[in-house]
Formats: sequence, structure tokens, C-alpha cells
Amino acid sequence: MELGRGIARRGAVAAPVPMDQFVCFAAGGGSYAVDILAVREIRAWTPASPLPEMPPHMIGILDLRGAMVPVFDLARRFGGPATRPTPTHVVLVVAVAGGVAGLLVDAVSDIVAVPAGGLLPAPEIERRADAAYLDGLIPQGEGLIAVLGPSRLFDLRGLAAPGAGG
Repeated sequence: MELGRGIARRGAVAAPVPMDQFVCFAAGGGSYAVDILAVREIRAWTPASPLPEMPPHMIGILDLRGAMVPVFDLARRFGGPATRPTPTHVVLVVAVAGGVAGLLVDAVSDIVAVPAGGLLPAPEIERRADAAYLDGLIPQGEGLIAVLGPSRLFDLRGLAAPGAGG
């Protein structure tokens, strides 16, 4: 008993640093991440059912245990060419404003922990399609990982509107 109290009094153990965790993935040649708290599921690619008048970056709808989940091609959302899904692609199901959405990505690569509030600020980039969706940047080796805010990427309420474009 005495030993335990002596150690506690010395204060040798530092308080843990609060950390934020991010799921990192590749899409269209870029490195991206989303807050792990926004991720609902990581699924192997399965073909999605197309719907009429979908935005160009929307692939279709997946039935996820009775819930209809719109699936978006992230590379095309950022102005790149359409992804040709293969069995190695995955769908990252994330929470967004108005529900959940699936993001077609090339691969999930890692989970990275960053001290809370430790993201680098996103630069002010004029007229860049992906800049408005950035929550910040994570330094990784000699590069940077762009942290996306999924709720600013897609507005699911607009999917029901006729002629919704993207």
C-alpha cells in the first residue's frame, strides 16, 4: 500500500494528451482522411444501382441492411476522371448532413492519431474544388493528407430535387 501512495505523490505519470483519430485513404491519386467518428463502415466494393438524374459524381445507391445509401465517386467529385471500380476498391460509409453516404475510394491505408486541435490549417485556395471541403491537413512524411469534412462534400437533401447537378 505504501509503495502505491508514494508513486502517486511523486506525479511521475503525465496526463495523456487528447488525440483525434482519422481514417486515411487514397482516391484519384490524392491522400485524404476523415474523422474516425464520422466513419460508419468500410465495405468491399459492390456495384451500386444507378438512379435517374443523378449528379455526375454519384454512382448509385447501395442497400445497406435496409438503408439506401448513395455512393459517390470521390475522385470525380473533385474534378478527376470517373473511377472504374475493381474488387480492390472500397466504399467508406460516412455520416453526412442528412444521413450517410458512401465514398468510393481506391483503398483505406491507415488510422492516424493527431493531438486534439493539431491539424494544420487548410490554405486559402481560390476556386479550387476540394478546398471548401477541407477541415485541415495532416503532415505525413514529406507530404500532406487532406482532412475532408464529409458534411460539406455532399448535400443529401438535394438528391431528391429534379435535375440536381453536381
